Formats: sequence, C-alpha cells, structure tokens
Amino acid sequence: MNPIISLLFLIPGNTETLRVAGRARIVRDAELQHPFAVNGKDPLLCLVVDVQEAFMHCGKSSVRSGIWKPEMWPDRSNVPTVAESVKANARAAESLDELERNEAAMTVARLY
Repeated sequence: MNPIISLLFLIPGNTETLRVAGRARIVRDAELQHPFAVNGKDPLLCLVVDVQEAFMHCGKSSVRSGIWKPEMWPDRSNVPTVAESVKANARAAESLDELERNEAAMTVARLY
C-alpha cells in the first residue's frame, strides 16, 4: 500500500486552487468521525493526511480552461450516461429506463 497522497482543492467560482501533498491513512475512529456527521449520520471512515506540502496555485489555468463558465464547457451530448454504459458493457437485464431510474434513486439514497 502506498500512503502518498496529493489533493487539489477547488472552490466553485474561485480561480485559485490549493494543493496539499503528504501521507494518508484511512481510519475508523468514532471520536474522529462524529464531528463530520451530516444529517445525523457519521461517516464510515475518515481520511487523515499528514501534510508535507501545501501551497496555492494562481488562477491562470482555471481562467484559461473556462472551468466555471458553462458556455465554455465541451459538448457532452455524445458521452454516454452511466446507465447507457452499464447497459452496453455489463449486459444488464434491466431496460435503460430502469437503469436510469435506479441510478437516480441510488444517487439520492447514498448522499449521506
């Protein structure tokens, strides 16, 4: 197992980013997990990062990419949905409509 981790933090609308690198470990500790509860539900695990480097990046690449400007986003009309990919590649018995409904329901059910 390789504990090296690098994280890039983006805040919608901000062009600057924060990059953090270090060593990570996954822990199961109720005392640590509880402060991160959402809607009364504690997370199953926590990721603890021993930070070795942290620095800001200027926003030039964010501005160039248009990441926060939907009118600059690429056309995704030819990109299959998750349900379409499952239907095509996993030989699912369910219809595409059933897969799409199940995916939508599971997304909401797994939020917290």
